[in-house]
Amino acid sequence: MQIKTESESEILSKKNILVVEDEGIIAMDIRERLVSLGYNALDSVSSGEEAIKQVKLKQPDLVLMDIILDGEMDGIEAAQHIRDQFNIPVAFISAYADEKILEKAKAAEPFGYILKPFDDRDLRVAIEVALFKHELEVKVKDREKLVEKEKQDLETRRREFLESVAHELRSPLTTIKGFSELLLKSQDKLSQAQQQRCSELLFNNISKLEKLIIDISELSRIERGVFELSKSKIELTEFLSNNSASYKLLLKDSFEFISDISTKVLVDLDEDRFHQVLSNLIDNAIKNTPVEERKIIMEVKKLKKRKMIQIKISDNGAGIESKNLKLIFEPFVTLQTKYSSKGTGIGLSLCKNILKRHDGSITAESKGLGKGSTFTIELPIRRN
Repeated sequence: MQIKTESESEILSKKNILVVEDEGIIAMDIRERLVSLGYNALDSVSSGEEAIKQVKLKQPDLVLMDIILDGEMDGIEAAQHIRDQFNIPVAFISAYADEKILEKAKAAEPFGYILKPFDDRDLRVAIEVALFKHELEVKVKDREKLVEKEKQDLETRRREFLESVAHELRSPLTTIKGFSELLLKSQDKLSQAQQQRCSELLFNNISKLEKLIIDISELSRIERGVFELSKSKIELTEFLSNNSASYKLLLKDSFEFISDISTKVLVDLDEDRFHQVLSNLIDNAIKNTPVEERKIIMEVKKLKKRKMIQIKISDNGAGIESKNLKLIFEPFVTLQTKYSSKGTGIGLSLCKNILKRHDGSITAESKGLGKGSTFTIELPIRRN
């Protein structure tokens, strides 16, 4: 491998400047000054038409443009073409300073105007200011593009969220309506077992609606900055053991709880909110794994050096593409898997915000689609 010499590195770091001047001696003088000031002076040209060709070919960092040039195109017209087509800054160099020429020159939005004759200091200041102004303009435009893209992305996510909410509402409401009609019209014809089953389905779907409404309300409170916690001193190992027993009852052999903690661990916790976090993560795992192959593991570790508790919830389900691993915690982001339809994009965002207010964190890992996923929670251990 060839190592660049210092002089080659310096050449690469120099700003390339194109001089457009129809007086050959003046053009040569300006180029010599540029070199003495530490710039790289490209071969000069004498017409607007040639300037446009050279800009397209060599992409200079700055063009120093005389206003009166050879050819049919003057420097002002050439500068407008260069700015519109290539977004390269142009500074005018001219012996003319009357109002008409200045007004006409403004239309080209130049990054500087140098009056002849000028000294090296004037030239350097004009060049550096022009380069700085252009760099700033590029940053502002890039920022504006980014903000506009973020606005469009947010609007897209909100629209998808509303569609998802409509779907999530419609599905249980349809079930509730159907079984309610069945009980109203045919209650006498149903056995006690059938009535019990109808009641269970009604309860489950009403609970689903209630959870959705609570999640929407919570997200709204977060966005309005009125989301509050009610923390208390909680013994986490017992809390997790009790929760895991409920999941074991629901999922049977599909769920496994692993803990290497044998002593009590105290944390400052809003018990209801943290239960909400665990429920969201377990529900996600259930929705995104096939029933016949489902395996969900909750693993708890004590990170002694960092004085943190780590809780991992992993599954063997649909997995997550790497590009979506951070995106999934943003509000209204919805992903569809082969095992479930798009959700509302609320649950994981709520988890992130709840944990953040506990001085904790949540991250996601996945080896790709179809390879399962792992969500890792970290919470600070309470200081006695």
